Amino acid sequence: MSKTTAFLSAADRGKVPTEHSDARRAQVARLDRARILSHLASQRIGSNLEILEEIPSTNTLLMNREPEDAPHGLVLAAEFQSQGKGRQGRRWFAPPRANLLFSVVLRPKTPLSGLATLAGACSVIEELEALGVPARLKWPNDVVARAAHDQALRDGRKLGGILCESKTEADGGTRLVLGIGLNVNLSEADFPREIRTLASSVSILLGRLVDRDPLLAGILNRLDRAWTDLEAHGGETLIRKARFLCDTLGHLTEVQLGEGRIEGIAEDLDSQGRLVLRLESGVKRLLEIGEIRQTRRMD
Repeated sequence: MSKTTAFLSAADRGKVPTEHSDARRAQVARLDRARILSHLASQRIGSNLEILEEIPSTNTLLMNREPEDAPHGLVLAAEFQSQGKGRQGRRWFAPPRANLLFSVVLRPKTPLSGLATLAGACSVIEELEALGVPARLKWPNDVVARAAHDQALRDGRKLGGILCESKTEADGGTRLVLGIGLNVNLSEADFPREIRTLASSVSILLGRLVDRDPLLAGILNRLDRAWTDLEAHGGETLIRKARFLCDTLGHLTEVQLGEGRIEGIAEDLDSQGRLVLRLESGVKRLLEIGEIRQTRRMD
């Protein structure tokens, strides 16, 4: 997608109607497989596309399928997930037909599971930026809208999240399931009151309803290119891109590890996508995505 618009200022967003989106979503078509495929450039990721109206969880379904029914590049999208989930078992809020909720099966030829989350996040962020949305990565797996010159977005509002799960097949191969949830056509009134200042949607930021078909295709096209480059050349290009898009780096950051917390300056992402945190003592600690409960900028 080419950049055709810019996100609305806080003042302009305040003028956009905030009525509950049941009526607004009546204007939004269901995901259309043929239209999505017509926008798809990839021959691997997304060309095998399934769309269901309602299921408990796209990730769970693809993790539980027999190997022959879960080939590389298979994409499963749902209009509603009754048991949508994020990292650490957190529930994912998403009313029907409002968002993008989909999972992708990836079968790496080499150990790449540590970079799959970054590949998904960067693909989403770049596609949103092409629309004019100021999206950034909150390490390890959140996509947030942040703009220093916009008071409402200064602290970042969550737009989406990535969840990568893995299993070892009977033949020794690895199945990764990369789940992506993105708030697309939600109004402020759709969010529970307690998270309205913490989350946002593409529609809110652009001041209009968004066609989800080309948006999904655009994300899949970018993910396919990122994965192809990963397999062919390793993670150097992806890590360089993630460093540029990562809003956590360079800031004093609090990290929750299980029941404990540590603080330090988020200095870098290493070649495996791990966060390099410099503690007050000067000691540098490498943090894996799997051991983190949450990160929070403190400055």
